[in-house]
Amino acid sequence: MGLFVSSFARAQAWVPPKGEASLSFGYGNVFVNRHYLGTNDNPSDAVESDYGHIRSQSFGIGLTYGVTDKLAFSLGIPLVQTKYYGTSRQNFFRMTSRSTMASTIALFRISLSTSAIRP
Repeated sequence: MGLFVSSFARAQAWVPPKGEASLSFGYGNVFVNRHYLGTNDNPSDAVESDYGHIRSQSFGIGLTYGVTDKLAFSLGIPLVQTKYYGTSRQNFFRMTSRSTMASTIALFRISLSTSAIRP
């Protein structure tokens, strides 16, 4: 038989020391060649359809800087590029072109983090 004891957990944002910075890069690559849209009678049915192919690539850069020992500034900029490959007959997504690549900066992020107590 064991005895389990719990206690209160304390947590706060971790911030880097004053003047310290970190830089991060990320990359993602997704290729879709099958679509599972279901049917009118059964929308959850996993019917495989070929509506063309989609290639998406994403690049991200992140920067964090310790403004003070208790305050940090963060910036994140992702770039997403997507291209549709298929015939006009296959183009289920009518708003897309089958030969151009669409690029966008998505979910741009700026944040400030603070630490109330410095260990």
